[in-house]
Amino acid sequence: MKLGDLKGERAVEVIADIIAPLSNISDDTELTSAFKEKRKEWGSDREAAAKDIAVLVPKILKTHKADILAILCAVNDRKPEDLGVMDVLTQTFELIGDQDFMSLFIYAVNSAEPNQPTQSSAEQDRLEQE
Repeated sequence: MKLGDLKGERAVEVIADIIAPLSNISDDTELTSAFKEKRKEWGSDREAAAKDIAVLVPKILKTHKADILAILCAVNDRKPEDLGVMDVLTQTFELIGDQDFMSLFIYAVNSAEPNQPTQSSAEQDRLEQE
């Protein structure tokens, strides 16, 4: 199922259920570094982004099993024990092809970027260290 197909309370429930797993994935600095490096290559090309994320999927699946299951179950209204190998495979790639999900994923990764200090806060840090 695509995020854009969800309506009303169901849409709110799904978003609430996938925020934490998305945050866990976006907090993985090794993964997000690889993603951000690739992102420079594709700019705003969503198709290129989806292809690069597909390359990262095995790493995501291995290091974030519970997060992926939580996302798949929330979006597809299923229980983890009901998902077989083909379910996980097809639903994962369906999510990668879902523009709404990809926008949310990219937003989560972007928001995980460390904030650059402003000149005044950098100056304040320098003064505190002296």
